[in-house]
Amino acid sequence: EGIIIDEAVVSTQSTGGGSIVTLLKSRQYSFTSLRLFYQWFLVALLNYSFLYSMDKVAGAFIVNFMIQAVVPIPFGVFTSLVMRFVGRKKALFINLSIIVIACAFCMANINLGGGWTTERFAVVIATKWGVGCNWMVVTLLTNESLPTSIRATVQSTGSMVGRIGVFLAPFVGKLMDISPYLMYGMFIGLTLIGMLTGWWLPETRNKDLKGTIATKGEMELKRY
Repeated sequence: EGIIIDEAVVSTQSTGGGSIVTLLKSRQYSFTSLRLFYQWFLVALLNYSFLYSMDKVAGAFIVNFMIQAVVPIPFGVFTSLVMRFVGRKKALFINLSIIVIACAFCMANINLGGGWTTERFAVVIATKWGVGCNWMVVTLLTNESLPTSIRATVQSTGSMVGRIGVFLAPFVGKLMDISPYLMYGMFIGLTLIGMLTGWWLPETRNKDLKGTIATKGEMELKRY
């Protein structure tokens, strides 16, 4: 028995099945995994950094949390429809673009004051749309971009890499006290890098999900 990686059979006894060692034996899948890991890191860092600084972004911390609980419902449905009928990567780029636009708007309107305005309300919704809904896209891309033999390994490692972003979030959020331009500028830069690395991720919509655990041949699983 073995695992097929790039047309080569790797012994499950020597590698421990779908371990990180197995992943590193394939250049194609290791590069794909690194790009996915960055997406996990980015979405976690942005999500919790925005949560940490929400009272400074829009001035009403509790109301912001209530909005963030509601916003993912309609925009999550929208993101799901985009992934289903247009493409996973296009959904990724739409959400990342929303983040860049929202951060750029914040940088252009730093001195709006502490009260609620239509602009601040829109920023809270846009950031939660772009960041929160991207969890769905990154999770689906991770599960669909890789063979079954290493999918769980990459999924769990990506989640672990995301914890690094969670750990750094309070420190990044503190940048708001130093300079809002610095924080939003960093968010824009990191998101643009996410768009660049996401460009080389595979589009998995309407593609066959190839099982790679070799028993009596290659297993084919049809995606919805």
